[in-house]
Amino acid sequence: LIQTISDASFDEPYTVTINAAGTKAYITNSNADTITIIDIPSNTVSGVITGFDGPSGMVITPDGTKAYVNNYGGPIAGSGNGTTLNLVDLATNSIIGGAITVGQAPAALAISPDGKFVYSINYENGNPGTGTMSVVATSSNSVIATITGFSGPFGIALTPDGRFAYVTNFGSNNFAPFGTTVSVVDLKNNAITATIGVGIQPSGIAITPDGKYAYVTNYNTLYAG
Repeated sequence: LIQTISDASFDEPYTVTINAAGTKAYITNSNADTITIIDIPSNTVSGVITGFDGPSGMVITPDGTKAYVNNYGGPIAGSGNGTTLNLVDLATNSIIGGAITVGQAPAALAISPDGKFVYSINYENGNPGTGTMSVVATSSNSVIATITGFSGPFGIALTPDGRFAYVTNFGSNNFAPFGTTVSVVDLKNNAITATIGVGIQPSGIAITPDGKYAYVTNYNTLYAG
């Protein structure tokens, strides 16, 4: 550990998103309505973006000018009761346009390599088959498709070519029923095409740059004894 950054704006800080230039880090404050901006060269807080509700993820467009933020639900709607995404202008650090309505409890986001689509996985209630994925066209900032059949989706990663999404099915946060799978989504046809068995409550996922492997974290193996 070489430095600890502290700021009054942090409130259950959750995800970190770094811009392509490596100059700024954006911290979602999951128990607040804010995102904290860190200036990376100095490791100091340089600003705060307001107007969210329990933000739990952020993706930056390929041109670096805008970002999409998911509102899982926090101090306004209550945890897990959010239903929207916000579009942020990173030049002015402000929300622009109206909120984009997706499913309940949008847990994570991914953006296609060409920036044409944003994918929001929606936890809903965590029960088997109730989770959804909202496909947002960035040209109109509207939902153009909804994919069903997930079970408490919690993490998402796209292959480098943008053809497939891998989604972790965490399952219920009330101990049972818990999830044990990853869903493979064909993004050309917007359909689940395969299910991979993994550990208990898979949560995080990342794909190697060559697209050959996906690494999945299994949140709670306590249930296996």
